[in-house]
Amino acid sequence: MTVFVLAREDQNDHGFVDTSIAGIFHDRQAAALQEAHERL
Repeated sequence: MTVFVLAREDQNDHGFVDTSIAGIFHDRQAAALQEAHERL
C-alpha cells in the first residue's frame, strides 16, 4: 500500500521549528488538493 503524508513545519515565537502531520492520503491528487488548501 502506498500512502502520501502531508507534513507541516511551523516556527514558534522562540524560533523553534515544529513539524506535524497535516494529513495522510491514499492518492496523490487528494494530497495535492489539501496542500493547496493549506497554503491559502
